Amino acid sequence: MDGRKTDFIFLTTLSFGACLLVLLGLWWLVAPRIQNLHRILHMVMSFAVDGFVIIFVLSFLLLIVHVLSQKTSFMGKYIRWFFLHTYPIAYRLGRLLGIGFERLGNTFITVNNLLVCKIQKRYTAKEMMILLPHCLQKQVCEQRIVKGVDNCIECGACTLKDFKEISRESGIAVHVATGGTLARRIIATNRPLFIIAVACHRDLVDGIEEAYPIPVYGILNERPEGPCVNTTVEIERVRKAIQYFIKS
Repeated sequence: MDGRKTDFIFLTTLSFGACLLVLLGLWWLVAPRIQNLHRILHMVMSFAVDGFVIIFVLSFLLLIVHVLSQKTSFMGKYIRWFFLHTYPIAYRLGRLLGIGFERLGNTFITVNNLLVCKIQKRYTAKEMMILLPHCLQKQVCEQRIVKGVDNCIECGACTLKDFKEISRESGIAVHVATGGTLARRIIATNRPLFIIAVACHRDLVDGIEEAYPIPVYGILNERPEGPCVNTTVEIERVRKAIQYFIKS
């Protein structure tokens, strides 16, 4: 099994068990007091707690099955919603256990991409967007790339030349963001239905969560000179993502 899937199942199971124990512990503490106050209220609350626990357990099991299975499901959107709203607990637990941020980020991005693929929805070029970090541009480049890649001179020193070609060939808009604030503004202005995002671990994790309910397929950039300086990305991964999600 992929190590990132193993990490995910381990952390999710621990966080799920912890949440369940806290919930049942709280109910065990307050149930006698509610029963003393009103018997019918206690009965209603018992049904509500039981129903919540059943839904929570089933959602957890469906999430694990979705991660391990190769099949798609009509519940794909709900499972991704459940994942995005419960993984922060697993993340905090992972940090307490001493697991590094990049490893946790890798796990999050891998599972998110898997769930996005399982939704099995395709989009037109106009409905899609490619969002890039400004650090893909070489620092020594004198051509200022702002918001888009239209003014890239295609010298080939960085991957922006490839993205300009991709935009020309596919018709998908390519945007360059200098930070999270600008990225949010670009998304709010253009309102895409699907995003292919290239960024580092932290920006991808934050962006995927903030962009919800818009599905985001995340691709990690490569940082041969360190973070935020002359980064690059495997262009073939971007092309394969486009081929998978775009309507033929």
